[in-house]
Amino acid sequence: MNWIDTLNSLPGRTRVGSFNAAILFWAHTPETADNRPHRHTFHEICLVGARGNGLFHADGVTHVLEPGTLFYAGPGVVHQIVNTSQPDMDLRWLCVHIEPGTGRSDSVETDQWLRAIVNHTVFVSTDTSGRIQRLWSVLEQEARSAHRDSDQPLLEILIHALILAIGRCIYGDDSIPSLQSRPGTARAVERISLQFIHDNLSNALTIADVAAQAHVSPRHLARVWKAFTGVSPAEYILQARMDRAASLLRKGESPIKQVAEQVGYDVHLFTRRFTAHFGVSPAKFRDHPDMRGVRNVQKHGDLS
Repeated sequence: MNWIDTLNSLPGRTRVGSFNAAILFWAHTPETADNRPHRHTFHEICLVGARGNGLFHADGVTHVLEPGTLFYAGPGVVHQIVNTSQPDMDLRWLCVHIEPGTGRSDSVETDQWLRAIVNHTVFVSTDTSGRIQRLWSVLEQEARSAHRDSDQPLLEILIHALILAIGRCIYGDDSIPSLQSRPGTARAVERISLQFIHDNLSNALTIADVAAQAHVSPRHLARVWKAFTGVSPAEYILQARMDRAASLLRKGESPIKQVAEQVGYDVHLFTRRFTAHFGVSPAKFRDHPDMRGVRNVQKHGDLS
């Protein structure tokens, strides 16, 4: 098992401060090819490694990437990575959904840093202190030599430290543009709806349920959500369920029936939806590591 598989085998949900983090997956590509404009249902947090230069197009703004650059796009943001040098960029990334919890944190600073991740939809900055690079490197080293049962607590501590360091970097950088131009009412609808959807993927979700939670009409929700994500609420819910299911299958522990229940389906409907979405069955996706990177091909601008 390589270090990425080791990290992806850890429990996906963890608590940091008073926030809950649902880690969908970790990845590392020594040479990352250009990709097309796309969106996600989660925060995709990336770090450029020791080599490579490129451009990060996010929500109509172009940012320069170089070794040591930390960058991410939040849910619904159209983004694209393009190389400008050879070899292609060495990228490590973490795909995660972070949401406020119900408990209290022992540290005000911890919650401020995590809230910075949630509140920013686009972020680009150079890791000038090198803290994030060092933590990511130590996490890799420990994951490479880990014996899963005995070393899991250490890996979880390092993951918490990395997430906090990312939040601290964001919180301390006021110069980075984020999507603050949308009306406050629209942002409230987006945030409330987003959290409600991700908190209830195991339940039978209707557009009326989501709209009621945000105190708007289904029609108004559809209008705001389309502007936010580029897709309808129903399409977003499907994508979020597929992302959560893929994360659970990567860990390889839960029976497919249980995975189906955790994303709101009976096993037969889940198998049909998952196969149509990814092009492979849940069983094949789980049992064959080479299938785990398969993504469905969608038209420009859709969530992927």
